[in-house]
Amino acid sequence: MKNNLEILGTQTIEGGKYSSIDVLGKLIVLNDVSIEDLDVLGSATFNGNVESQTVDILGNCEIKESIKAKNIEILGIANIDGNIEADSIEIIGIANVKGDLSADSFECLSGSSTFNNIYGEDISFDYRKYKNKHVKIETSNDVKRIANTIEATNITLSHIKVNKVSGKNIEILNNVEIDLLEYSGSLTLSRGAKIKKIVKF
Repeated sequence: MKNNLEILGTQTIEGGKYSSIDVLGKLIVLNDVSIEDLDVLGSATFNGNVESQTVDILGNCEIKESIKAKNIEILGIANIDGNIEADSIEIIGIANVKGDLSADSFECLSGSSTFNNIYGEDISFDYRKYKNKHVKIETSNDVKRIANTIEATNITLSHIKVNKVSGKNIEILNNVEIDLLEYSGSLTLSRGAKIKKIVKF
């Protein structure tokens, strides 16, 4: 495994294995990369797959393929063309994911993120949990997160538009639009939720 890498200016690397990569400048990675700890405060573009234990994105990050990690936290902007997989994912910034997202625990507090399919155990789009994080949150009726499908055991949603939601225990808060909602356990709906079809199975 290679040593730690700190990017202060602009640098292009082939890929490979690293203990840690800290990006304060601009980094371009040409191929697949394996990292124990990835921190992006500047700008990073990964043209291959990314594998890491921990990922913290405070700047701008673009991943052309897929990313797999244990813990991912996005406070900046992340654009991912492939899949994203982790034990825990927390999004306070903006994420646009074209592939599938899989996580045991997933929390998103972003005004304009977009997702394809989201799978997991606990999925939350609940701005109430972040009142003590001192983060400015956009929660007006014009702000929407968009997803194609959400499937999980426990689901809490607010300020999002989804084609299909399927789970066991589901709580729907304000400003939610869903075409099809399927549930097998408990269902809580706010008065402002717009659900075209509800099925209990």
